[in-house]
Amino acid sequence: MKYIYLLFPVLLLLLALPGQAQDRIITWKKDTISCTITNQGAHYIRFTVEQNGVKTKGKINRSETREVIYDEGSKLAELVNGEPYHWRVAASGGLGYLLGDTDPGRESFRMQGLRQAEIDDYFDQILWGWQSSASVHYFLQQDLAVGLQYRFFKSTADVWATFDPQDGVNLYHGPLKETMYVNFVGPSLYTEYSLSRNHQLRFSGSIAMGIAFYRDEATLLETNVLMTGKAFGGFSELGLEYFMAPRLSVGISLSTFLSSLGKLKYDNGTSSGTYKLEDEEIQSIASFDLSAGLRYYF
Repeated sequence: MKYIYLLFPVLLLLLALPGQAQDRIITWKKDTISCTITNQGAHYIRFTVEQNGVKTKGKINRSETREVIYDEGSKLAELVNGEPYHWRVAASGGLGYLLGDTDPGRESFRMQGLRQAEIDDYFDQILWGWQSSASVHYFLQQDLAVGLQYRFFKSTADVWATFDPQDGVNLYHGPLKETMYVNFVGPSLYTEYSLSRNHQLRFSGSIAMGIAFYRDEATLLETNVLMTGKAFGGFSELGLEYFMAPRLSVGISLSTFLSSLGKLKYDNGTSSGTYKLEDEEIQSIASFDLSAGLRYYF
C-alpha cells in the first residue's frame, strides 16, 4: 500500500506539468502528422514540425487531407470530398453614393432660377442610388484568383422646379427628371485570408480595371436629352464572408468605384453630337458602395 501512496505525488506532478500541444493532420491513407498548423488556404495546409529542437516547415494538399484535429481535441475541419475548389462565383447588391463634386451643378441650377430647396432635393436624390455586382474568379494558387468583375449602378431624381429665364417677365414651372446608369466590366484579381481556424469567417479583397459605360436620360420641362459616354474605370472591394455550408457563404463588403468622363455624346431628338468637357467640367461618376450577397465555391 505504501507504494501506491508514493505514486500519487508523481501522478500529480505529471498532470500539473504542461505538455506540448500538437495539432494533427490525418490523411486519406490514415497517416497522422503531429504538427503545429500555421495556415489553411484554398489548396494547401501549412504546418511546422519540431524534432529535437529543430523546426521544419511543410505543407500538404487539401485533397490529401481527410481531417484536421487541433490541440484542443475538437475536430474543426473535415474534408468531405478530396477535391479543393477552383472557382468562386459571387453576387451582391446594395446602396451606392456618388462621390463627384456637386458645386458646379448646383451653381448652374441657381443661374437657371431654381430655389435652394429644389436644388438640395434634386441632389439628395441623384447622389444616392442602387448598385449590384457579380464576379467569377479562378484560383491560380492558394488564396489568389483571377477573373471578371461586373458592376451596375442606377440613380434617379424627380423634382418639380421653377425656372427663371432672367427676362424679367416669364417663369417656367415643370419637371426636372434624371435617370443615370453606369455599367462597368473588367478583369479582376482576388485574394482571401481566413480569420478563424475552421475557415468559416474570411476576409477578402479584390481589384479590377476596365471600361465604364455611362447613360443619362434627362427631362427638363418638356425637353428630353440622352447623354452617353464611356471611360476607363477602376473597382476595389474589401469584404467579410461567413460560410453557412462548405461551399456557400454570405458576405458584406465595402467598395469604391473610380471613373470620370471627359467626353459626352448627346441627343435631344432634334440634334445630336459630341461634346468634349473642359478640365473644370469633367464629370466624375465615382461612387462608394455598401453591399451584401452570396458567394459559391466549386
